[in-house]
Amino acid sequence: MLEDSVIFVENLSYTRRRHRVLYDLNFTLAPGATALLGHNGAGKSTLFSLLATALKPTQGSIGLQVGSQRVDSRRQGKQYRKHIVLVPQQYRPVPGLSVEQHIQYVSWLASNPSSKANRLAQEAIEATSLQGLVDRKTTELSGGETQRLAIAGALATGARTLLLDEPTAGLDPSHKDAINQLIQTVGQERVVLVATHDLYQLDKIYQHVLALKRGHLTFSGQTYDFLAPFSGSPQQQAPAAFNYFIEQ
Repeated sequence: MLEDSVIFVENLSYTRRRHRVLYDLNFTLAPGATALLGHNGAGKSTLFSLLATALKPTQGSIGLQVGSQRVDSRRQGKQYRKHIVLVPQQYRPVPGLSVEQHIQYVSWLASNPSSKANRLAQEAIEATSLQGLVDRKTTELSGGETQRLAIAGALATGARTLLLDEPTAGLDPSHKDAINQLIQTVGQERVVLVATHDLYQLDKIYQHVLALKRGHLTFSGQTYDFLAPFSGSPQQQAPAAFNYFIEQ
């Protein structure tokens, strides 16, 4: 059983070339799946880059707590990065490697010793149901299989926080359902933040929602509270909530 981890974001702002991209964000990410909603240009990618330490905040702080240990992303960056991994939308696996070799390689890149890397890779293969594809070359995978490989690699690092950027974009319904089920499963023990435009089954996949509108956080809380003010079924509530918190 993994130790619980929690992400703390406090007064986070980011300015690029005198243009403010994010404004004073405050939120907490606990274990579970959280949907990050917002239009293109709302600041989702910038937020992911800040959480992954690819960018430095203009103001504010990002911290990670694992058990009783609090780690600051700036002052203890190397230690912080051990616990968080970003999976980009356009994931490009290493060509020439098999699925199993690729996952082992990603785990090794995360500074896991060989024995631990192999163990984490096997656990990740099982968690993502890739057992039947371990010998297939990464370049021979479908889009849905590549996304499962990407998540498997993230799990194999041993990180407790996963940032997934549009993991179901462009997938057919069956592969989309498989990825959504995987998000639910992975979120049982880890913090999983998913940037998505897909409102289908929002209430079933995600426990929490963050809504961004032009760099401002307009909602942070449980999915139930995001949907509850609006009438109808969850499939009717989700677009209404999106319209209220993001469109208006």
